Amino acid sequence: MHLVWQICLLVVARASALTTFQGEDRPTRISGLAPPDNEDQSEESHATATTTAAATTITATTTATTTDADTTTPASTATDVATVTADDWPPPEYVNDGNSFDDGSDLSEDGYDVGPGGKLRATNGSSHLVDADVLVLNFDTKGHMRRTVFGLRYSFGYRVAEFRGSNASAEAFEYVDRQRPKLALWLLPFARAVRMLPKLAQSYRKARRRSPRTRHGVFHWPPEHCDQIPVSAWEDAYKEVDFVFQFGYQDERLAATDPKKYLPWPLGTAGWRSWKTPSASSLAPMSGRTNFASFRGTRATHSGVRELEKLGQVPGVVVEFRDNWTASDSRAEADRYRELLATSQYALSPPGHNPNCYRIQEAVESGAVPVIVPGTNRRNTTACYDNWSGLYGLPVGDATAYPWIPTAPFRTLKTFSDLVGDAEGMRAGATDVTGRQLQSWYRHWRRAFHDQLEQRVKSSLALSSATPE
Repeated sequence: MHLVWQICLLVVARASALTTFQGEDRPTRISGLAPPDNEDQSEESHATATTTAAATTITATTTATTTDADTTTPASTATDVATVTADDWPPPEYVNDGNSFDDGSDLSEDGYDVGPGGKLRATNGSSHLVDADVLVLNFDTKGHMRRTVFGLRYSFGYRVAEFRGSNASAEAFEYVDRQRPKLALWLLPFARAVRMLPKLAQSYRKARRRSPRTRHGVFHWPPEHCDQIPVSAWEDAYKEVDFVFQFGYQDERLAATDPKKYLPWPLGTAGWRSWKTPSASSLAPMSGRTNFASFRGTRATHSGVRELEKLGQVPGVVVEFRDNWTASDSRAEADRYRELLATSQYALSPPGHNPNCYRIQEAVESGAVPVIVPGTNRRNTTACYDNWSGLYGLPVGDATAYPWIPTAPFRTLKTFSDLVGDAEGMRAGATDVTGRQLQSWYRHWRRAFHDQLEQRVKSSLALSSATPE
């Protein structure tokens, strides 16, 4: 017993030492990990203790992974970020409500800032993971990228540092230089990446010179209008990076240059709005669904409104519009949206702000087969996303194909008007077996991306170990 107490005191002492990082005496306790809407919004409004908000906030979280089912977590640690191992596949039912990881484990009200804002929160009883090989640098204030990427359990240990404010880029590279991890994994949302772009190439080159053993990987959430930036600018920015997962939007210009370096990654579901994934046991079979197909969305963000309105005249098809897009839904709006997906055999998924959208995965999780029109009709602002459906194993023409992505059992049309002529065949194909195949594909599809990240991280860690400092 005496030995156990000694170990506990050692762990507490080590965690306490970390609380003094950069000299802050009183940590700011925050609810969750990030403000919900404006990327530049201060953390100050989300603090539950009154402090002065720093220009840049760094929040660090350590996360352990284990495949030992008998491992226990000390009662004194913060929330256990329990996710999914490869051995546990398929994953448990998960809710994505903006405050939880994809498996339903809570982000906790007890997160702490570290650096200019306070101290470290250890998860899974793993304060030793301050020495984890992988350091995740998160610039996504909504937390959506982190939840989507790390909603599954991986074999590698990692810790997370959150960066906010106008000087966040410089702070992040300085932090990496001090920590010298084997792999720095950057989560860069499109707005942040565009602002950082002019300095990224120089910063990565400098980082590699100062610490040759530190490798870099990126989750890059591209801008919605991909014509804003020439592809050469992205290539130059990521020249020193081992791999780049294109989050949500697949830029074919990058994929075509090097498909082994530039890979797709799912957009996920809109938990930051109001989406909650239904349990698999609650899904109605295809034969028990009252609607043939449905769509509910915003007029202002969807082209082809008249085409969709005409489809609403087809028996069994429900089409509902609201006039304006909002960053969050009322409970009534969210409930109606979920109700339509849960009671429809097919879900029409026309392009919104971008050809790929949250609705596709939300439809699958609701048991409705997505109906899509691949391509972008070569619209100038999104033409480089023409191969967006390749994310689902449905590449367009001779565009880049990734053999490791299982082909989605979606219904693809040349135009949404073609649904009228295809309705009879679609009705016949909406069987209970189809529904089970859809859910099986989804499990294997998510697993495929999980495995790709595992492989890329493993490769980068091996390169780091083989490189002299």
